[in-house]
Amino acid sequence: MSHIRSISYQLTLGFGFQTRVPTDGLGIIKCGGRLKPDTKARDLFSHAQFGDNNYPVQADCEWLLVSERGLRVELSFPTFEVEEEADCGYDYMELFDGHDTSAMRLGRYCGSGPPEEIISTGDAILIHFHTDDTISKKGFHIRYKSVKYQDILHTK
Repeated sequence: MSHIRSISYQLTLGFGFQTRVPTDGLGIIKCGGRLKPDTKARDLFSHAQFGDNNYPVQADCEWLLVSERGLRVELSFPTFEVEEEADCGYDYMELFDGHDTSAMRLGRYCGSGPPEEIISTGDAILIHFHTDDTISKKGFHIRYKSVKYQDILHTK
């Protein structure tokens, strides 16, 4: 039988495992990036451990999706589960119809109901995902692709 012996007034025990989430050194979660949509749909997840764990707290992520000139960006939402609050003031996803937050805001979303399909008016959509320091949920799964404006008119 093994014994644990402390030679001070402090005893620290650790069990299980440890996970590390990449941060910028100040505790802010590193996430986001620039993505190039293709005509074949691709997947974007709110966080690296989507499906296994809820999204991290205190995250501010931006993904810029930029299609080739003359094409638009189409988003669909197979899964969307973000902390619900009347004004979406705690955790939320914002969409902007352009390259940055000065572009027209398409909406701020939270809760369990996924937004409907969204199509940009130009070649870019900015996705901003913000989480506060308390409750977290499953997150979101976005399918994104580039589409021709003429194709949109014929399929709607």
